[in-house]
Amino acid sequence: MGTTVGYNDNMVTVGASFKVGERGNVKKVYPGEAAKELTSLKKHVAEQDKKLVSQDQRIGQLETMLKEQKEINEKQQQIIAKLAAKVGV
Repeated sequence: MGTTVGYNDNMVTVGASFKVGERGNVKKVYPGEAAKELTSLKKHVAEQDKKLVSQDQRIGQLETMLKEQKEINEKQQQIIAKLAAKVGV
């Protein structure tokens, strides 16, 4: 409720809000349930963090292997080029 006064015009306003229909898919959350869900989510995030560390280590190993293979491949290509030059291919 509100009022407005000024210029010799006194006014009064009243407003109301109503919700029509069902509450929708809003679920009532109780503190105990929220705490359990939070604990579960923290555990899940910790497991994912461990997995990410493991994956990062594996990616590092694979990158090292790839670099080594590229070096071996380049050396083999040089040897093949020398052999082809000797044979006349």
